[in-house]
Amino acid sequence: MFFLRQKSVDSKILIFVISVGRSGTTSVALRFGLTHEPAKGITTLAEVKKRIGDKSFYGEIGHHLLYVARELRQEYPNAVFIHLVRDSRKVVKSFQRLNTRRDNVWLGVKETPNEFERICKMWKKGNEIAEGVCDVRVRIEDFSRLLTYANERVYFGKVHADVPWTAEEESYWEWNCKDMHNRYGYE
Repeated sequence: MFFLRQKSVDSKILIFVISVGRSGTTSVALRFGLTHEPAKGITTLAEVKKRIGDKSFYGEIGHHLLYVARELRQEYPNAVFIHLVRDSRKVVKSFQRLNTRRDNVWLGVKETPNEFERICKMWKKGNEIAEGVCDVRVRIEDFSRLLTYANERVYFGKVHADVPWTAEEESYWEWNCKDMHNRYGYE
């Protein structure tokens, strides 16, 4: 795979796949044998270093890496960082379907009276962090098509019912997500 080429000769091959939650990380982790969100809650650099240990190859995937992405980049400059993205509308719908709230301040996004707006802001903030540290961006939909083309059978989450958003929700989404969403190749 193209992303396994190291930037320099190194004794370890490290791959970190960073994404916002509800982006298909479980499926990718299962397919490629990556460590997936091994701890609940916020992860620390020390915890990731402990998981890496003396392994010559290590890959980890999940939204929890957003909390330590910049530190990981500094600690492991030769590691490969992949930004996994998913259509923002599907991520927002998936979070809505879960009907669960994240910890009080997730990625610096404070509580808002409107949970929908907060989900949109979290999607945007998480992707901004990942953009700042990752070497390459991969859309989960493209990844899925590639594997399907290669005759693989991979499950990338349930298709969410196309429940229309209210005008207010559409406005929150446009304000928080639309520009980045379009920049990632979604219409």
